[in-house]
Amino acid sequence: MKLNFNFSGKTLLKDWWKTVRDNFTTIQTDHNTLSDKLDTEITQRTNADVGLSDQITAEKKARESADSSLSSRINNEVTIRQAADNELQRNIDSEITERQTADSKKADKTELYGTDETTKHTITHTLTTSDFVITTDSYDRGTVKIPAETVHSKILLDGSPMPATEVIGTFDCGKSEEDHGDKYVAIAYSPNTGKLDIDVVDIDCSPTDADAIAEINIQYQTAEITKMYHLSHIFYGISNLNDLKTKNKNSFLEAVNEIATKLTTEISDRMDGHDSLSDRINTETGERQAADMQLSARINSIGNKAPLNHASTGTTYGVGDATNYGHLKLSDSVSSSNSTSNGCAATPKATKTAYDKAVEAYELADGKLDANFVSNGYAGIDEVTTTLSDMWSDRVAPPTTITISSSTSKHMLTADYYCSGTNDQTVINNAISALPSTGGKIVLLEGTYNISGQINVNKPNVTICGMGNSTVLNCKQGIWGIAATQTNFTVANLKMTFDTYNGNGNSICIYASGSSCKFENLDLSNAVYGINCGGGYSIIHNVTATDNNINIHLGSAYNIVSDCYSEDAKETGIRVEGICNIVTGCHISDAGTYGILVTSGGGSKVADNIIIRDSYSDSQYSIYVTSSAYNSCTDNVMIGKNYTNVGGTTNSFISNKYS
Repeated sequence: MKLNFNFSGKTLLKDWWKTVRDNFTTIQTDHNTLSDKLDTEITQRTNADVGLSDQITAEKKARESADSSLSSRINNEVTIRQAADNELQRNIDSEITERQTADSKKADKTELYGTDETTKHTITHTLTTSDFVITTDSYDRGTVKIPAETVHSKILLDGSPMPATEVIGTFDCGKSEEDHGDKYVAIAYSPNTGKLDIDVVDIDCSPTDADAIAEINIQYQTAEITKMYHLSHIFYGISNLNDLKTKNKNSFLEAVNEIATKLTTEISDRMDGHDSLSDRINTETGERQAADMQLSARINSIGNKAPLNHASTGTTYGVGDATNYGHLKLSDSVSSSNSTSNGCAATPKATKTAYDKAVEAYELADGKLDANFVSNGYAGIDEVTTTLSDMWSDRVAPPTTITISSSTSKHMLTADYYCSGTNDQTVINNAISALPSTGGKIVLLEGTYNISGQINVNKPNVTICGMGNSTVLNCKQGIWGIAATQTNFTVANLKMTFDTYNGNGNSICIYASGSSCKFENLDLSNAVYGINCGGGYSIIHNVTATDNNINIHLGSAYNIVSDCYSEDAKETGIRVEGICNIVTGCHISDAGTYGILVTSGGGSKVADNIIIRDSYSDSQYSIYVTSSAYNSCTDNVMIGKNYTNVGGTTNSFISNKYS
């Protein structure tokens, strides 16, 4: 606050009053502002003091808990360290005793390497020339090998079998004379390493001196074993301490002395560390004990604590249940129905009683079920199993729809049957057998089914349905793919193909001898017959047949072929035999001899079809009607050649178009 005391040297009230008033107003404003700030500060300090008090109380409790936990951990650490130190001291004492004992032994240290005399080992063998494997290469290098199994079975070290380890020796087999001729296959053994080797060496000494086991003749890029030597081969081991060399030391004793020095230093360092740790633990223990005494005093000052012995018939101190820890009563009862809220726990006696009763019940039941149902008057396992099986058979009907998965299907785990990709007709036939005698539906999921034998449909009212062209039956030449002998058979929504067409007369995609069959949405190829329909009253709709000898054959009466596509038939696109058949709305292209052939029977109708071929010979026909009467050919389109009628005047040809 700034005050104005400039009175112009005169104390005239009228002149001074305005300045006085302004000063008092300023003082009042500043005073009120300061008073508000003091009130706010008092409130904030009061709240802060309360929060600080709470934090101090919480910190106190946390420290007391932490001090208790730390004390427990220190006590545990002291116990563990003392046990570890005791164990270390025992190990040190044991090592000292063992070293003193070892040092008192003979200076030759026979427990380390044997006696002062040279160690001798004897190698013998029963090898024959056939036990050697000899190879050469175009680089004039050769190897002679004894397989591991032969080493183990035919080479003895001091009368015992050698380890099963393959041994290999090398030699040169070039064009030079020094690479040719007779050489020894010599054996070498290291007692120090236990390793067995063979070498190919020149013959400039006796077989005995060379440790030879065989003689080998080497020529240019060839070699063979020519002679065997069954000799005893002697090898000598370590004879004194100086022979015990190490990787980085001149002798074994030097290495042992260095290790002993390091052990002595390590023991001294460990003992110093132990003393230091012991001092720190003692100091920490003293400090913790003092802190524990202070903490104990504070705890004793807290009121409303549970008495040291707080057993009670009441629930003052809380009942244990499924959620909370607390007081529990014990019970010997094995028949109580108390729940988790009743505060009762079973005694070992109650548990033992329940166990004994269970054992007693088991022993009473043991052996009461048998397979024979003759000796004890109880129902046997076989009888129960047979009865349940009969009940199941009487009450469960066979499925009317069965799904089959190919080996490549994405839904194999959900299918009723699974095909492996080999002889898949076996699985399909098993599924047909599983249908009721009244028929049912076989659903072939997507994928390829490899068919090497006939699929037999021997029940009426059977449907075989695929997933369109994603379901493929890959058939082997010389078989009937599907053969149906019963009525009301249906094949739909799949593709059937044989491997490369070979004209085998037994290669038929679908053969049906029963009546009232249906063939729809099919793709058939590379057979002698795509469809051979031997029964009457059947429907063939939306079938694509290519590269068969006869794509579609009607061998019976009252059949309808509609909206089908025939291409590249070796002989005939659609062949009609029998009376009163209908062929309508079909497209036939590039048939070998006949687009549509109507022969025998009569009274058939060929209408609204398209027959096309780029060029015709004299022996090739679009529509050919022969040996048949009262047939009707109407509204057909023929490109390349007009119809041919050699069946008589009763056949009619109306509104056909030819270009």
